[in-house]
Amino acid sequence: MKFRSLFASILGLAFCLTATGALSQSYHARTALPLDGILSDASPDVASAFEITDGALRHRASGFSCPSLGSGVVLSAIGAGGLPGQVQTEAVFCEYSDGAKPVAKVVFNRPPPSDPLLTSDLCQKLARELRLPQGAGRIPGVSRIDGPGQSASLPTLPINGEAKPLSRCSHLRAPLDRPIIVFDAVAIQASSGWAVTVLHTPPPPPCCGGYQGIMSTSFFLLPIDLLRQVASVPVSALPNSFEGIESLMPGRWFQATPRP
Repeated sequence: MKFRSLFASILGLAFCLTATGALSQSYHARTALPLDGILSDASPDVASAFEITDGALRHRASGFSCPSLGSGVVLSAIGAGGLPGQVQTEAVFCEYSDGAKPVAKVVFNRPPPSDPLLTSDLCQKLARELRLPQGAGRIPGVSRIDGPGQSASLPTLPINGEAKPLSRCSHLRAPLDRPIIVFDAVAIQASSGWAVTVLHTPPPPPCCGGYQGIMSTSFFLLPIDLLRQVASVPVSALPNSFEGIESLMPGRWFQATPRP
């Protein structure tokens, strides 16, 4: 009976992994939604904050643009408001889905230049405020919040030709050697005063406590790559070596950053 029970458990585990796609957690959206439909679904105030450009919705006030497709995800909605703890006045967002459910958000707001874009309080409370799922089979109490801070390998990005500090924070769950992402956020502010924050909130692995199989790098670096597209940052501004890319991964970027 013990052998039969063990065999049934193993069979159930295998079915869980294959049937739910846990072996390939990456995003594969290929078809854009009509941009005029996204505008018509939004409130008049929000819709008026954007205009359709070539394959994107451009935020008129900041000049930043939300591409219709990016990093394997698809632009699915726009709305009013920022993240909990952010300046909400004039804030609007673009929402991205994996083709089924929301997995990322791009927020445009205008905080005071002296204020940090990502505060410790925001990073500590964000998962709870947004009620983000943290996955089945996780190890209770084993989690870590990295940041807010700057990565040693990517401390700044050029925005309109000026190097601007790139802030980041990540909420991770065990196993911490290959962490589950609860959220990963990056933020940057242009000289105009407008800031853009990109939040990645991937669905957790459905079972077994971690990602399985071969994972796409774009999945782990989605907020950075999406920010690059939103702010028209050249690809050459990002690290292109294996070591440089590895140093930007969740669970590694903050650990490799020298502390003051």
